[in-house]
Amino acid sequence: MRSRLRAESRPRARVHDGAIELVRVRRTERRVGGSPMTALRILLTGTGTIGRELLVPLLRASSNRVAVLMRDRRRRSAQQRADALFRELDLTASERARVEVLQGDVTCAGLGLDAAAQVRIIEDVDLIIHTAAATALTADRALCDAVNRAGTANVLGLAERCYTRGRLKRLVHLSTALVAGGGSATLACEDELPATPAHANHYEWSKYEAERIVRAAMHAGLPVTVFRPSMVVGETETGRTRDFNVIYPLMRIMASGYVTRFPADPRARIHLAPLDFVVGAIMRSLDAAWTVGLTFHLTAPDPPTVAQLFDCDAFFPSGVSRPQLYPPAEFDPSACTPRERDLLESVSFCFPYFNSRLSFETRNAGRLVPLPVTDSAYLTRLGRYAVESGYLQRTAG
Repeated sequence: MRSRLRAESRPRARVHDGAIELVRVRRTERRVGGSPMTALRILLTGTGTIGRELLVPLLRASSNRVAVLMRDRRRRSAQQRADALFRELDLTASERARVEVLQGDVTCAGLGLDAAAQVRIIEDVDLIIHTAAATALTADRALCDAVNRAGTANVLGLAERCYTRGRLKRLVHLSTALVAGGGSATLACEDELPATPAHANHYEWSKYEAERIVRAAMHAGLPVTVFRPSMVVGETETGRTRDFNVIYPLMRIMASGYVTRFPADPRARIHLAPLDFVVGAIMRSLDAAWTVGLTFHLTAPDPPTVAQLFDCDAFFPSGVSRPQLYPPAEFDPSACTPRERDLLESVSFCFPYFNSRLSFETRNAGRLVPLPVTDSAYLTRLGRYAVESGYLQRTAG
């Protein structure tokens, strides 16, 4: 079906180092009707846990063409890294032919692209999916600020030009449920940011600041959809993951048998998001025009408790005793051995997430896709996959 062209006056969101300037402009809006399989030209920033998993369905959903922004790293060029990724994802020759590798960096103005590449992006791109981020909970402030906040401002700057001068229909921004922080709130709402969050680390702070400027651009007229996944872990049915982050390092130490006590509220909820659920929700939104302008918490409506996680046999070798859980106010570090204290210190970045009573509104997400079940059976699948992959030990010792 042919596209309809309509001239319309819209507010423009111009981004200058995180500041939003509102300008009325005339633009030609290109609306695509008909089949949801209409081919798109897509700019994908980031090939981490989510970006990498999005690439395959983006290529297989239609004859989409994807420009992937990658940076040189250590002794490997962006192209060499991309070639390794394509092999890992088992892309076909025809799928590889529809991927363009752009050597660039979100921390640079214009994403580090030369003028000709920027012009091509501005003129050709229908959709930008921004997943690039520094995600380590232990990352320092400077790195998080450069990649997450300033990097997002740079993406917005390019998106604004794509929207006003080109054919951009949407920017998908991957945020995180952790922007809610801690503080006294008990419910995080989807379509707003808390005014005074208490963030546990620089990652949370920087993603909050990034989403703040994204929301300002969205309110100024830029077509944006925001996704806030909670802690992304293995797939729903298999537990499969390539990245063992967040809960996995903690459970590996707990399964060692060297830790006898742990500062965690047994009743606290662990907010997990299966990898395939997150990818599926983003993909589904691309065929749902109503999702523009909205925010989606990608998490389970009934998350497991800390006690359920520590009771899951799949994470512990036979014969290994489970650590005793103590609410932080009752936890006495002096009762730990020096080895225990060292091990606990190595995973102290996890502590806030094992003592939170925060819950997340999922009304928008539940309208978009079926929400996941992250019960004891799901935890068992996560643990079994971690053992089968060699990440967790099979036997004690």
